[in-house]
Amino acid sequence: MQLPGKIVYETSCNRTTAVHFKDSHRIPRSAIKDRKLATFLYAQYVLQKVLAEKNAVPEPFDGPHIQQQTFFLMTLRDYFQSSFWDAVKQNEFPPATVLWEIRSSLGKRFTDRLASFILRELADTPQETFDPDMNVSFVKSLKVADNTIEAQQQTWAKIQYIIDHYLFSSE
Repeated sequence: MQLPGKIVYETSCNRTTAVHFKDSHRIPRSAIKDRKLATFLYAQYVLQKVLAEKNAVPEPFDGPHIQQQTFFLMTLRDYFQSSFWDAVKQNEFPPATVLWEIRSSLGKRFTDRLASFILRELADTPQETFDPDMNVSFVKSLKVADNTIEAQQQTWAKIQYIIDHYLFSSE
């Protein structure tokens, strides 16, 4: 089996057949049968790889930035997984639900681009949107991404409504 950019091959270890990415990721053979799990793991791998290639991995003891990166990786992984399968999963990470709702309102193409720009911002200048409150950091990233895609800010009112309704509704 070959996946874009990485070769996957079979090996036997302790009588368990597994599939390995060329790097350090391993997917058990049983998981390959679950296509959604395979794409979920691959999405996580690709997102981590993008950040590593941009040297955007925080220093080992930089706790707040590691927290920010983990938060955004979980958000983007869940969103791209849902977008790929065109179905939201149960109990999705709340910020990913915000992206899904934006997708429902403004379309797949726009929201996929929005999520991609959030990843670029995370890789290039995470300090620009950093806030100890990860929800605030996420909103700042959405604003930067939206301004990059749509300079006239015609979409921001809809995005802000979704943020208020799905991210901050319990506060």
